[in-house]
Amino acid sequence: EYVCARFRNEGFNVEQHQSPEGLTCIVSCSRARMDETATKHRLLKLEKDANIMEPFSQSTAITFQGHDLAEFFKPSEEVFLLWEAIRAVEVDGNFGEIVGALENVPAGSELIFALKESTAIIDVYPLHVNSIKKELWKKCLWASPLYHSAMIDDVHSYFGSKIALYFLWMRHYSFWLVAPALFGGTISFINHFVLHEDTTEESLLTPFFSLFIIVWGAFFMQFWKRSCASKCCLWGIVGGGYEERDDVRPEFQGAPRVSPITGRLERHSPRSVRLAKYVVSALVTGAMLMVAAAVMVLSLNLQGYIRHNSFWGEWLHFHFLSDFAEPGAVFDPNGGGPYPKILPLVPVVGHTLVILLLNNVYSTIAESLTEWENHKTRQAHENAVIVKRFLFECFDCYVALFYLAFCQMDIVLLGNELASLYMLNSVRRIFCESILPVFIRRAGAASKKMTGKKDDSEKPSGALASALEEADMDPYEQFDDFMEMVGNWSCKKSISTMLFKTKLMRCFFVLFRPIWHMDCCP
Repeated sequence: EYVCARFRNEGFNVEQHQSPEGLTCIVSCSRARMDETATKHRLLKLEKDANIMEPFSQSTAITFQGHDLAEFFKPSEEVFLLWEAIRAVEVDGNFGEIVGALENVPAGSELIFALKESTAIIDVYPLHVNSIKKELWKKCLWASPLYHSAMIDDVHSYFGSKIALYFLWMRHYSFWLVAPALFGGTISFINHFVLHEDTTEESLLTPFFSLFIIVWGAFFMQFWKRSCASKCCLWGIVGGGYEERDDVRPEFQGAPRVSPITGRLERHSPRSVRLAKYVVSALVTGAMLMVAAAVMVLSLNLQGYIRHNSFWGEWLHFHFLSDFAEPGAVFDPNGGGPYPKILPLVPVVGHTLVILLLNNVYSTIAESLTEWENHKTRQAHENAVIVKRFLFECFDCYVALFYLAFCQMDIVLLGNELASLYMLNSVRRIFCESILPVFIRRAGAASKKMTGKKDDSEKPSGALASALEEADMDPYEQFDDFMEMVGNWSCKKSISTMLFKTKLMRCFFVLFRPIWHMDCCP
C-alpha cells in the first residue's frame, strides 16, 4: 500500500490487484510526464523543418515531427521514459518506518531499488503491448528476414536498439552466407562428379575455398560496419555513445565515510578486501574449468578421437571409454556398429547437454561470486559477471576444438567435431530456449483457463491480467545474444534463419520485455 500511495502522490497512475501471490501494481504516467522526462534526458527525435534528429524539448515540442500524435514516442521509448520517471522518485523519511529500513540507505536514493533490496517488492518489469506484439510477430513469422529491412525497424521500435542490432546482425549474416554456400556447393559438386574424389580434405580445390572464406570474411565485416552505421544513423545512435548512469548499487555494502572528492557521506569498501575476493573467485572458476576440461576428455574418448598415441595420450586416453568407439562397437564413428546413423551421435549429444548444464551452473556461481565481491556500481558488477561467464563459456565450448586443432592437428576430426557439436547445439537452442518454453507456457495457460472456469471469483482483466500472466517470464540477458553471435559463425544458413525466427519468438513469449536505454547523448 505504501508503494502504490507513494507513486500516486508523485503523479503516476497506479492500478492494483490483490491476489494470493501478493499485490500487483500497474504503474503508468501521463504524456506530459513523458515529455518532461524526454526533455530531461535529451531524447533524440526527428525535427520537422531540418529533417534531422535533435534533442527533444518541451518548449519547442511543436517543431518535432508527429508530436501531436499519440504514437510520437515509440513503444521502446515509452518504456525508457516511464522507467526513468520511476527512477526519479527518491526515498523519503517514511521509508524506514513503513518498509523496514535498510542500513546505510542515504536520503536521495532511488526508491524503486531500495524497495527491491528490502524485498518489499519482488520484481519490476515492463508489460508487453499485446496488440503490437501480435501484429509484429505475425509480420515477422511469415516474412523473410533476408529481404525485409522494415522488419528490423519494427523490432527496434518495440524492443529498442540493443535487440534490434542483434537481429540486424543475424539478417546481415544470413544474407552473406549465401555466397559461401554457393561456392562451397560448387566445389563439392566438382570434387564428386568431375574429379571423383570422396573427401574434400585433400582436394586441390580446398585451398581456393579457404582463400575465398578469408576474402569473404573481410568483406563481410566491412559491409556489416556500413549496414550497422546506416541503421544507427536512422535510429539516432550517433556520436561517441551514451553511457548509462553508473549509479551506486543498492546492494553495495560499506562503511559510511565522507567522500574526499564530493564531501558527501558515502559507503566505502576497501579495495584490498575486494582483491582478496577476486583470488577466491579465480580459484572457484579454475575448479569449474577443470570440470569442463574433464568432460571434454571423456567426450573425445567416447568418440574415439583420443587414442594412446594421441597428444598427451598417456594421460588423457581411457581404454574403458575409447573401446566404445572401436570398429564395430556401439559408438563407432565410421558407422560399423548398430544403428550407425544414431548411436555415434550419443556422445556428441551428451557433450552438448553437459555444456548446457555447466554453463547454467556456472552462470549462477558467477552471479553469486560477483555479488560477494561487492562491486560499488552496476556497471562494474555487470562487467565482472560478463568477464567470468565469457571466459568460462568460451573455454567450455571451444576447448575440444582447440585440442583437436592445435594439439592433435587433425583437420578431419576437427571438421567432424565442429559440424556435429554446433549443429546439435543450434538445434538445442531452438528447441530448449524457444519452442519448449512457449509450449510449457501455453499448456500452463490452458490448464489455468480450465480450472478457472470452476472458480466464480472475479478475475483481473486488461493490464492486470497481462502483469499476472507475464510474472513468470525470464529476464532478458544480452550476454546470451552475444555468445550466440560468436557461436553462429559456425552455423549453416538454414540454422541461422531458424535462429532468427525462434529468437523473436523467445523475445515475444518467453522473456520479459527489456527496458530500452538511450544510446547517445548529444
